[in-house]
Amino acid sequence: MKMIIPFIAVLGLGFALVSAQVIQPEPPERKPMWTPNQPSSDMPRIAGVGIVEPPGEMIAIGSPHAGIVSEVPVQVGSCLEAGDILFRLDDDELQAEWATKRSELAIAEAKLARLQNLPRPETVPPAEQRLASAQAALMGCEDRLQRANQLSSTNAIAAEALFARRNEHAKAVAERAIAEAELKLLKAGASNEEIEVAKAEVANATAVCKRVEAQLDKMILRAPCAGIVLRLNVRQGEAIETGRLEDPLVQFGRSGAFHVRTEFDESNASMISKTMASDSVIIEGWTRGKIATRCELKLDHWEPYVRPKKSLTGNSSERVDTRVLVAVFEVVNIEGAPSTAAPHSLTIGQQMDVFVAAGPEDLHRHFPDGSLE
Repeated sequence: MKMIIPFIAVLGLGFALVSAQVIQPEPPERKPMWTPNQPSSDMPRIAGVGIVEPPGEMIAIGSPHAGIVSEVPVQVGSCLEAGDILFRLDDDELQAEWATKRSELAIAEAKLARLQNLPRPETVPPAEQRLASAQAALMGCEDRLQRANQLSSTNAIAAEALFARRNEHAKAVAERAIAEAELKLLKAGASNEEIEVAKAEVANATAVCKRVEAQLDKMILRAPCAGIVLRLNVRQGEAIETGRLEDPLVQFGRSGAFHVRTEFDESNASMISKTMASDSVIIEGWTRGKIATRCELKLDHWEPYVRPKKSLTGNSSERVDTRVLVAVFEVVNIEGAPSTAAPHSLTIGQQMDVFVAAGPEDLHRHFPDGSLE
C-alpha cells in the first residue's frame, strides 16, 4: 500500500510531461528579414563593406567666424551651384566698421588729389601781386638811398639818417626775395616726398577696406561647388561656433555619380592590389535590405595606407585592432541603367556589400597557387 501512492505520483508526472510535449506546438521557423547578398558570379572574390557617398566624399562646412545666424535661404535637399549662399551671419558691426574705413579712404584720396593738383589757380595772382608790391617798395628804397648818398658827400644829411636809409633798403631787398621765393614755391606745387606719403596713406586705407570687405564676405557661407545639401544643422537666430565641429553646420555633397567607399580587411591588402591591376576585374555592389539593388562599380582610387577600422560591427569574433584598406569605387550602372538615371535607388550613407573578382586568366596569372578564395 505504501508503494502504490509514490508509483501513482511518478506515473502522473510522466503522463504530464508526455502530454506537454505532444500538446505544445512546434515554434515556427524564423526566417531572416532578407537574404544575405551573394555575388552574381561563382568566381573567387574579395568581399568588403562599403558606404555610398557623393563624389569626393562629403564636405563638412563650418564657419570661420562665431556669430548669430541671420539668414538660411536653403533647406535639406537643395541643389546649388558653386557660390550660392548656404547661410549668412549677422554683420552689423562689420558694416559700421566698413563705412568708417571707406570714409578714411575717401579722406586719404582727397588729400592726394589736392597735392597732385597744386598750385590752385586762384592762389597764384595774390602771390604775384605781393612780389610786385615788394619790387615797388624796393625801388622806392633804392631811390631814397641814392639821394641820401648824394647828400652825405656834402655833409647835408646826418649819419643816423643815412644809416636808416641803408637799413630800409636792405629790408626791402629781403622782402622782395621772400615774395619771389614764395611765388616760386607756390608754382612748384607739392614735393615728390609729400605725394609719396599721401599715396602710401591711400594704399594703407585701401588695404584696410579690403580686409574689412574680406571679413564681410566670410560672413556669407557659400557652396564650394555644384552639389546638394545633405544635412543642415543651422537655423536663423542661432549662435554658432567657429572651427571644426563634431556635428558640422552643413554637410554638402558634390554633383555627379555616386561613389562607394569600401573597407577591406588588412589580410586581403596584397590581393586587392593585385586584383585591381587585372584587366578583367569584376566589381559589383549590392545594397542591403529586402529588395537588394545590384550596382556595377569601377575603381576610382584606393588609398595605399592600411588604417584602423573605425566602424566596428560588434561581432564577438571581430578584433578591436582590425585594420583595413580603403578603396573608392564609382557607381557605373544601377540595375542595368546609368547611375544618373535611377537617383532614388541609392541613398548617400547607405551600406553596400562589395565584391571584387578577377577574370579566370588574370586569376591564374596573379594567383597560380589558387590563394584567392
